[in-house]
Amino acid sequence: MLFGMTPEKKSKGEKQSATEKSLKSIEKHFSVIEEQIEHGFTRMHARMDDEFEQVSARFEKVERGVRALQTGQDNLYERVEEIHRRTVNLELRVEDVRDTLADIVGAEEKDAEATINHEFRIAHLERLGGIMSAPPPHLVGLE
Repeated sequence: MLFGMTPEKKSKGEKQSATEKSLKSIEKHFSVIEEQIEHGFTRMHARMDDEFEQVSARFEKVERGVRALQTGQDNLYERVEEIHRRTVNLELRVEDVRDTLADIVGAEEKDAEATINHEFRIAHLERLGGIMSAPPPHLVGLE
C-alpha cells in the first residue's frame, strides 16, 4: 500500500489461498530450521562425545600417576621406617661399644699406672741393693 492508495480487497478464497501458501512456506522454513538444529545437535553430540573421551583418558592417566605416586610413597615410607629401625639399633651398638671402650681404657690406665709404680719400686730397690740396671726406655727422664 503506497501513499494514499487504498488496499485492494481480496476475496475470501484468495485470502484463504494466500494464508495457506504463507502457512506452507512457514512450515517449510520451520522444517528446514528443525533439520538444521537436529543436524547441529547431532554434530555437537559427536564433538561432546569426543571431548568426553579425551577428558576421560586424561583422568585415567592422572589416576595412574596418582596411584604410582602413592605406591612410591608407600615404598618410601617403608624404607624410612627400616632406616629408622636400623639407626636406632646402630645407636644402641655404639653406646655398648663406647661403654666397653671406657671400661677398657679405665682398666688399661690402672694397669699402666701400676706398671710404672712397680718399675719405680724395682728401680728403688735395685739402688738400695747397689744393683745398677739400665732404666727402661719409656721411663728415661722420669726419675
